[in-house]
Amino acid sequence: MRHDDPMAMPLTAIWPWISDYLLAAQDVRKVRLLPLPCGWGTAAVLLHDRETAPRGVELDALVHTWGGAVAAVAQHQGARRLGEQLVDANRQLAEMHDTMLRAESLARVGEVAAGAAHEMNNPLMVISGRAQLLAATLPSETKEQRAAEQIAAQADRLSDMITALRLYADPPRPIPADTTAADVLEAAVHLVHQRIPDAPAPVVDGIDRVPLLHTDADQLASAISELLINAFESDPSAPIGVAASVEGDSGRWEIQVIDDGVGMEPQVLTHAFDPFYSAKPAGRQAGLGLSKARRIAQGLGGDIQLRSRPGEGTTAILRVPIRIVAAPPDNTDRSSTDDSPQLVSQGEPGAFPTSPISQRSD
Repeated sequence: MRHDDPMAMPLTAIWPWISDYLLAAQDVRKVRLLPLPCGWGTAAVLLHDRETAPRGVELDALVHTWGGAVAAVAQHQGARRLGEQLVDANRQLAEMHDTMLRAESLARVGEVAAGAAHEMNNPLMVISGRAQLLAATLPSETKEQRAAEQIAAQADRLSDMITALRLYADPPRPIPADTTAADVLEAAVHLVHQRIPDAPAPVVDGIDRVPLLHTDADQLASAISELLINAFESDPSAPIGVAASVEGDSGRWEIQVIDDGVGMEPQVLTHAFDPFYSAKPAGRQAGLGLSKARRIAQGLGGDIQLRSRPGEGTTAILRVPIRIVAAPPDNTDRSSTDDSPQLVSQGEPGAFPTSPISQRSD
């Protein structure tokens, strides 16, 4: 082997292996180093302590065969590593591209929503107010009164939709404070029953094993309530399960909302978080619930994932940090109180105890 022959690996990687072999050799003086050449240099070296070995043409053929085999394996492994790196780079590029497209889309949605909220809310308030006034002056239980009430209700619904779209495009900055997972979940159920009074209470497990949270309880409760409503609308007659846990040492709270509903087709699952996309019949939610929940979770430093198969129900997994960095307070007034139903205890260790919801801010 010449000193200028290229090697399949750097010498610094070979010396430790040679040292280990020499330490195990019975007589270091008998150790011989046999280069294994290949077409482009030395593919490997063979250490041996044999006193007799093939020579001449036989040795030359043997070492070139071994060297070629080692070089082929090394090239194959190198090509495989390069292929894996290329696949990983393409995946990262695709994710970055999707993120950029989503950010651009959100920016456009934000501009449209801000303009729509400004231009449409005032006329909608006038329409709603006049319709309510008209309904109050018309004879009760008449066709005309029901029509006026319907106009007012639909104007309010459209106003709420515009407000939700604007909040989705530009959610408020979180205002973290110390709270408990139990309080957050009770607040979420409170929000659900404000919108769907006959929704069943979820069956909860593991809530008392979650440590104290430092997060925006109102925003987190809003996100969880959207997941609960989505689960309820999948099958109003099926029970809804909620499982809470802490994800290893990552410092993240994981809450799973589990339903036994109809599940989602792959195409529906792909677009589940798109604004206004809904596979539900007309007249149900506007298709902003999951979109809003995910935007809130991302604003809190977390995310939401869905697992679903047709006919096997859906599991929504929300993960957020247990503690988030404080943000400057804004002027949002979130104060309101109301009564709310109780949660159902699963009756197992770690299950959530049934108790009325205490006074809280929405």
